[in-house]
Order: sequence, then structure tokens, then C-alpha cells
Amino acid sequence: MPDEPLPRLEGDAQSNAAWHRARRRAVALEAVLAAEGARSAAVAAAARELALSTRQVYALLRRYEPARTVGSLLRRTGARGSRITPAVEQIIRAWLKRYLRRERKSLRAIVNCIRDDASAAGERPPGINTVRRCLRQWYTDEEIVKRRHGPRGHANRLHPRAGTIDATYPLERTQIDSTPTNILLVDAEGVVIGRATLVILVDVFSHAVLGFCLSLEKPSAITTALCIQHAILPKEQWLAERNVSYDWPMSGVPHEIFPDRGREFRNSALARGCDDLRIRLETERRGNPHIRGIVERVLDIINELTSREPGTMTRSPTERGGYRADLHACLTFERLERIVAIAIAGIHNVEQDERSLRIPLEDWKAGIDRTVQRPCDPDTVLLRFLPGEERKLGPTGIRRFGLDYYSHLLDPYIVNADRHGKLLVRHDPRNISRIYVRLPDTGGYLALGRRDGIAGPVSLWEHRAERRRRRLHGAAYSGVRAQARRDIDASAREAATLTRHRRRAARAAERERLGTSAPTPLPDPEPASRPKLNLRKKRAFAINEPWESGE
Repeated sequence: MPDEPLPRLEGDAQSNAAWHRARRRAVALEAVLAAEGARSAAVAAAARELALSTRQVYALLRRYEPARTVGSLLRRTGARGSRITPAVEQIIRAWLKRYLRRERKSLRAIVNCIRDDASAAGERPPGINTVRRCLRQWYTDEEIVKRRHGPRGHANRLHPRAGTIDATYPLERTQIDSTPTNILLVDAEGVVIGRATLVILVDVFSHAVLGFCLSLEKPSAITTALCIQHAILPKEQWLAERNVSYDWPMSGVPHEIFPDRGREFRNSALARGCDDLRIRLETERRGNPHIRGIVERVLDIINELTSREPGTMTRSPTERGGYRADLHACLTFERLERIVAIAIAGIHNVEQDERSLRIPLEDWKAGIDRTVQRPCDPDTVLLRFLPGEERKLGPTGIRRFGLDYYSHLLDPYIVNADRHGKLLVRHDPRNISRIYVRLPDTGGYLALGRRDGIAGPVSLWEHRAERRRRRLHGAAYSGVRAQARRDIDASAREAATLTRHRRRAARAAERERLGTSAPTPLPDPEPASRPKLNLRKKRAFAINEPWESGE
């Protein structure tokens, strides 16, 4: 049966030198067995040829003659009898119980303690190999791992990891994950603004990257939604806007998405958008991270491809050496986004896998005919996954991010703003030059431009960075403003003092003009004698208690 174990073969664990020595001995022993007449002469000749004693040749004959195989002459590796004393064995057992605890002390430290106790008891200290051999003989591997690592570590380390993820056609199953890039970015003025976050969606069938999102924010629901949106929509216009000439035909609505248990993949907005497009979100089960190896390998590949540019950061100080990534950083956000697109469309999607010898682009083109494409409107997809928030409609339109958005088509709704209440407003973080307002009567969306008339594309991250820069610039005058407030307070105090002195001088001049001094206050009259009240004293009544009279 194919599932039954095969018998052990002698010599599997032996080296080539041992095998050649055993084969040489087998040839000599075959000559002894084939010799005619007295065997002692043939044994003596074999002993001289093999440089052994006749006693050793006879021992080899007893091992070789029954089966006549070379493996029977190899050195036996079976266990031999223990040579440790009962006292040393008791010491080893006591310390191995401490070794099998969740504190996970090293075996070297346990052996040092065993040797010290054995020396103190007048016994021969055992070596680390002896202790390791006792550990393997007295405890199984499952018991060792279970005691030192707990039940979960026991299951992960020794049990086979069941479960896998596969697909039979493109877009059947996809995986999504995020990671920070290894490159420091700069703004238009050359100031370092930090690292970007990369989110990618990978097709399980072809291992092709369906879409990605690069942002300057931490992983969130917005970056996840933008990645899914980028994967669904065609990319010809998007590539042309970034001057990328490589072919990237991957697009379409995936049937299932397998995210990890991160917070950015568990939110109501993402769930509602996937429900509207009939996309199933299948969160991985706890303890099974191995089924997500596809997207993590692709992330490592893309990070490696993009980590060859100036400003690359390394985790290891040894690899970093004296390299200053902040001094060599020169890539802007737009440049890095173009580099990631080229790395995906021009390298990863057309690179042959070393193990399976498959090319993602060819697998996609060969299997896309079997995929049931789900129709979708690009504008609808864009709006479904954009982040939204309810805002109140005012006379000047809608205020978001410190900006006012307005259109003359909002005039009928501004008049009845109190009746409609708050409106749902969605925005694209990659371009906040316009926002999308859901109309209360039709349910459709209306695009609003900025009230100041600026129509150039500005990302939300750039806008916030510019506002932070302006706040810092305004903070430079905080000292001037504080000094101005102190000057104002000093001037007010000086004016109050001067006014008080002038009023005193005016009153003194008035009294001098009248020739009178300030009137002397009359003394208080003596208090009249009050008649004494004839208060009658309270009468005390005698109370005779029984216990006082002794009755």
C-alpha cells in the first residue's frame, strides 16, 4: 500500500567512507566463505588484508553470513546501556523537571546546575550530551514542547498544519495585506516626510497583483478600500497618467477576499462596500497564518525591488553601517508610486517562479476565460469604497478639511437645509479638489468643487502636511504675540495708575480751593444703657425614682 511505511534500510545514515570500508570487508569475507578446505587459513589471509585480528574477522563473519549484505557490516548505531549512577540519574531527573517549565530555561544552564550538584555529591559530572540523551529517552517530543511552549505551541511545532488556500480560476480567491515601505520620502521642498504604507491585493490562482494603494497614513479602512477599488477598475488610464507603459490587464470584481485579523480589514464601511458588490470577506482563523503566505511573499518581493533606491532604511544596524537614509532620501510620493507600479507590472507579473516555473501574466490570460465576470460601473465602485461622513449643509456649502465646497446646484437644498438635515459626503483621499455629496431626494451623488476655485489635484496627506507646516510657521510669531499682550497689559496698568493719581490730585486741589480740610468723622455715640430684663429662674422639680429611694 502507498500509505504503509517501508522497512528501514541498513546504512542510510552512514557516510560514504563507512560504506566503502564495509564493502571492502564484504569482498574479503566472500572470499573466506568461498574458500575450500580449512577456514582458518582463509580467515588469517582476510585478517592480513583488512589489518584486523582473526578474532575480529570471525565476529564480522557472524554478522555477515546470515544475510550477506554490505549494510550488515556497518557500525551499529543503536542505544547502549546507561553508565550513569542512580544518584546522578536522580539529580538529572530533578533538574529536567525545572527545564520542562514555561520559563524555558536553556539546557546549558540546566546542565551547569546538574554538574554542580553531581560534584557536590561526589559523583562524576555528566556532560551535555548525556543530559540531552536522558531528556529524549524519558520524555517525548510532544511532551517537551507542550510543557515548555504550552498547548498552542505544541500544536504549531509538532502537528501538521492543516488548511490551505487555492483557486481554480482567476478572481475566485484573493488575499490582501499591508506593510510599511523601506524608503524615506521627501516633499516637494526636500523635507523628509516619513515612510509610506503599501497595501496590495493578490490573486491566489495566478499570484498576480490585482491592485495596490500607496499612502502616507497608517493602514486603515481608507487604504484598504482604495486598494480594492484600484484592483477592480481597469488600469490603462491610471498607467497613462503616471507614464507607465507596461501591460497590466488584471482587473475585475473578486469573488472572495482573505484578509488577516487587522483592524483596517474589519470595519462596517468595507463590509458594506463588499456586500454591495457581492464580495465575500473571509477572515482567517486564529492560529493559521501559514495560509496567507502568498500575499506576504509578494509583499517581500515588491519591498525588495523598491529597496534599491536612495533613502532605503534597514532594520539591522550592522547592515545599515554609517548609511544615513534621511540624508540620501530623494524620492517623492509620486515617484515611489510610479516605481511600485513598474515593479509590479514590469517585473513581478512577468517573472517566472523558480519552484513552479509559472508566470503570473500568462496564468491570468490562460484562466481569465473561465472567470465569471461581474459587471460593475466604475463610478459606482469609486463611490462605494470611498470614506464618507455626514455633514451639515450651510449657506456657503459644505466645509471639509478646512475648505469650503460649493456648487450652484446646491442652492435648492441650501434653502431647505433644516428640513434635509445632514448629508452624506464622500471624498477621495488621493484628490480632495472635489467631494461627492449624496442628494437627499434622488439618492444620487453630486460632485462639488472647491469654493476658492482651485481645481488642481491635491491629496489629503499633502493638504494636512501643508496645514501642519503653516501652523508651525504661525507658531514662529507666538513670541511676538505674547510680547504684544504683555505690552497691552502694561499700558493698561500704567493708564490706571496715572488716572488714579490725577483723580487724587484733583480732589486735593478742590479741597484747597474751598479752604476746608476733609471733614473729621464724628465719634460714635456711647451705647445707651439697656434695661435689664427680669428673667425668672427655671424651677427645678424633684424626681423621685424607685432606685434612688431603695424601694
